[in-house]
Amino acid sequence: MENKNKCVNAGFSTILWAFMAILLCSAPCTLAVVYIIDAEETGPIFLYSEDTLELLPGGFITNGLYAYSGSIVNITGGGVASFINVSEGATLTITGTNFAVTNGTIDASGSYFTIDDIYSPSVLTGTYGAGGGDIDLTFYIDSGVQIYLKAPGGEPLEAQLWVFPSLINRYGPLSKIWAIVRLPEGITKDEIDSEPLMLNPGGIEAACQYAFQWYEEGTLRTTIIASFDKANLMAAVPDGDVELEVVGGLNTDQEEFYGIDTVRIVSWPW
Repeated sequence: MENKNKCVNAGFSTILWAFMAILLCSAPCTLAVVYIIDAEETGPIFLYSEDTLELLPGGFITNGLYAYSGSIVNITGGGVASFINVSEGATLTITGTNFAVTNGTIDASGSYFTIDDIYSPSVLTGTYGAGGGDIDLTFYIDSGVQIYLKAPGGEPLEAQLWVFPSLINRYGPLSKIWAIVRLPEGITKDEIDSEPLMLNPGGIEAACQYAFQWYEEGTLRTTIIASFDKANLMAAVPDGDVELEVVGGLNTDQEEFYGIDTVRIVSWPW
């Protein structure tokens, strides 16, 4: 545990220094605190404005965490027993993959989740990157407060994506949308996470997918072919040109890849 505060030196006259001394003596001491948790901590821990907490792999808080407005919490490993209470105005970021939440909602891009009901516990699950521990955190927070979700390994890798058909008739006979994802050079099919690809908007999981690899002029290339339910996509997009994104995971330090393609949605009688 570490306390951190900053002092700034400036040139004051004797009268101004005396005036500042009176103000400082009459004001309460509110130093920002930085918590770095990499071992078991009894708690509960209370974070106030400008306080920061870093929960690292191996860290564990046994009696709960309260993050009030203006505080910052970054969770990259470890866990919290009991529950986490996050006030509006606090910032909480969880780094991991394979996120799922009960009694809450993950937005279509997977960048945050919100609580549906303060009176029922909301549980977020996932994993702390490749080979890491399980995420299992319980929240009691106000409805609408956002918990940010971050993929480890920096920015996700950009892959090439082709969606078929490129012209989709809302009332046509097709029931599936197909995606071809070509990963960046050197990624093997064994490095692809076992979780289904996801199509956005709509957060639609792939109904089936197949990955294969080959060598192109001595360079290893891997491609994934996946199908998605057309009806679910139609419920999530308007007519016109629509940008689609397919997101997948890797079991390496990079953790995530994505591809973007644009299709046209029409409503022609069939």
